Amino acid sequence: KYLDHAGADQWCELLKHSRFLTEVSPLPMPELVATIHNELDGMPFDLLGIGAGTAAHELTLTARLLGRRRAVHDARVFLLDVSHPLLTFALNSADSILPKQYIVPVIGLLGDFNELATYCHLFHPDGPPRRRVLTMFGYTFSNLDNEIRFLRRNLSWADPGDLLVLDLPMAVDSSADPDRTDPALSKQRPPSYTELLHKFLTGPIRRHLNSVSDIKLSVLRDSNSSVVPGSYAIEHVASVKIRGGENRRYSIGYSRRYQSEGLCDAMQEEGWRSVGVFPYGPGCMLCAFRRESVSFENKERHTLRESGKRPER
Repeated sequence: KYLDHAGADQWCELLKHSRFLTEVSPLPMPELVATIHNELDGMPFDLLGIGAGTAAHELTLTARLLGRRRAVHDARVFLLDVSHPLLTFALNSADSILPKQYIVPVIGLLGDFNELATYCHLFHPDGPPRRRVLTMFGYTFSNLDNEIRFLRRNLSWADPGDLLVLDLPMAVDSSADPDRTDPALSKQRPPSYTELLHKFLTGPIRRHLNSVSDIKLSVLRDSNSSVVPGSYAIEHVASVKIRGGENRRYSIGYSRRYQSEGLCDAMQEEGWRSVGVFPYGPGCMLCAFRRESVSFENKERHTLRESGKRPER
């Protein structure tokens, strides 16, 4: 959806909508900055924006962290995204967001974050030790096929003390019915926002599938594919009618919702300890985690779990 200029432009239009701005404008950046600043404890740091998109939050976080420091050479920014148009937009924005008095290299990486482990050597610094701040803003983590496998396969190289920031939708209260209270399922979103969202989601079908006569969208709740306790997914499905009578069905987007307790427990099991959860807006939260040493028992358990074997008694 983001790869070509048309899809990237539609995404940027969605970002400008008042509904989207209502959700992201109360982003608790001051609380996050204070937490990350304390965890870094004055060490030089690299910020890696995973699925950075336009990188507005990544660059703002870097700027505010630098505002609490005196050194002008102790930060670098890596922005990773699969979309060339969005990555170009992000790099062009860096000069206007980062403070001029600091010297901050900003490196754009065009690539798939699902292959992050294959080029993680780029983030191992030469010279004095540095901390990494890994960020996944814009609900990127909630769009993954399997969050736990992503952590094991693509973030296993993170060192103890490294930090991970996740921007996530929250699940409705366990006592409530998501079909009645979740905005995506209960049709509480403004029609103008829904129209832009649907245009963005169906863009690849309209641009690359010939002879489409009609597209109907439906929104489903999926609990079967969720691996984090207390989470469920919202899936957008397109029923496409082709001229001549053929019908096709496509899954065109999904995003999971999380309960903070279940998420933090799952992350702790994978060696990421929660250092802050900051709810904001209508049902969103920023979560910060610190990489801890993974014990031998945990490593053995994870290896066995991946292989399907049982531990010997």
